[in-house]
Amino acid sequence: MMKEKLALSIILTLSTGILSGCAAMEREMIGGQRDRHGCLDTTGYTWNRLRQQCIRVWEQGISVEDPVKPDEWAGSYAVFSKDGEKVELYLADSPDDHPILEKQDGVFGNHDFRLEKHQGTWHLIRRNTIRQQ
Repeated sequence: MMKEKLALSIILTLSTGILSGCAAMEREMIGGQRDRHGCLDTTGYTWNRLRQQCIRVWEQGISVEDPVKPDEWAGSYAVFSKDGEKVELYLADSPDDHPILEKQDGVFGNHDFRLEKHQGTWHLIRRNTIRQQ
């Protein structure tokens, strides 16, 4: 009788451990993997360096006219810092690179890009890039 109780106790302990492991694995699969900043990229979140938070660029940013022809579902976006002095670019053709442009004389730029507003639309100018058709 004592051996049966001990065996039953061991089986219950092992079963509980296995089941809780499965539940944890299922929660991780449902929630998805987080990137190194804790953003759930499977739900569209990405890290914004200027705001120091996870954002969805299509919610927090503005669409920009880009000389590189993007896929129909993808576009380029600009997310401005809270003080409006810098902008972080999310480029359709380079999803892992987010250049930061600084404001100078009303125009945002760095050595590779300029972002200018004309007639209510933000236009991205890429240096040494020819518009694709």
